[in-house]
Amino acid sequence: MLVRSSYLIGPALAMAAVGVLALILRWIYSDAAPPPTPRTGPTDFGLLVPVTTVPDSAAAAGLRGLLGQHGIRTTLAPGPAGGLIVLVFAADEPRARALLTPSE
Repeated sequence: MLVRSSYLIGPALAMAAVGVLALILRWIYSDAAPPPTPRTGPTDFGLLVPVTTVPDSAAAAGLRGLLGQHGIRTTLAPGPAGGLIVLVFAADEPRARALLTPSE
């Protein structure tokens, strides 16, 4: 009888190890982790800053072309009332605003 019960020790230990691992993983990946932070709103563009808002894509293409000729990378975001917001990196913002400001 002793010989037959020794064959059950291995599988029983394996099942116990799997159960302990399952409990540890459940504890690690439980819902206690904080949820991802949502965007703060439609004006949160990360590393980009808005320089102007234009009414349509034709005006946006013209501004992007002008800024691109001066080495300023741009992108667009949906703006209020169906317009488009022209965005640039913060380091390029002063040059972009200078180009977009009409000279007197």
